[in-house]
Amino acid sequence: LDRVVAPETNSIAVLVAHTTGSQLGWLHLAAGRDFKRDRDAEFRTRQQSAADLRALIDRAAAATPGLVRAAIDGGLETVRRRRDDNEELTAGYSLIHALEHVAEHVGQIELTRQLVTRG
Repeated sequence: LDRVVAPETNSIAVLVAHTTGSQLGWLHLAAGRDFKRDRDAEFRTRQQSAADLRALIDRAAAATPGLVRAAIDGGLETVRRRRDDNEELTAGYSLIHALEHVAEHVGQIELTRQLVTRG
């Protein structure tokens, strides 16, 4: 889970940590809720078991429905401000971006898995 397939690529462990952290960050933003995240630490993820990574996925999956509902209930056109750069984004944009970002990294995880198991 820590293997990388080329320089400047990420391991499955890093991709899972980053994907779940990003998902939760964007969904909390959409819902208008605070979320503390250490993005840099996500990219230092090492020596996690499959069970550890599954726990990250399960945590994100469990939180998602409530956060999506809160974002919808609060209004998809409601403007939210990102903490790190003060950029203003709508709740709807934040929901869509969360989905796009997860989809991108799930594809990377699948390709990495294929390369690691075949090479």
